[in-house]
Amino acid sequence: MNTTDEVNVMNLKKASEPSKLKDIIMLRISEIVDALIENNVIFEKIDKPKLMKSLSALVEKAPEKLISITNDELTERIETVMVIEATAGMLQDLTPKEMKVFEESAKRRDLFK
Repeated sequence: MNTTDEVNVMNLKKASEPSKLKDIIMLRISEIVDALIENNVIFEKIDKPKLMKSLSALVEKAPEKLISITNDELTERIETVMVIEATAGMLQDLTPKEMKVFEESAKRRDLFK
């Protein structure tokens, strides 16, 4: 665990109120989301308010579990969610013909049978 992570854990442990704990975690998440969007073109079209609302709902369920998660691990988890969101957005941009081609090629894979 690096120094930043240790400071984050200490700050989170000090937060005695659940709403304050959630606010601190959401600030961490927002900073990570901003960095990922800034450093990766694929994330530029993501609707950040919608993403943050989804992530907030997840934090609401178990903020205590996020106390011990390092920034690297949290970044990895958020990036996974963002990749799914970006991919879903790309599919919306396909024409009906392109969507049919995509569906046909996806059906040929064992994963989709």
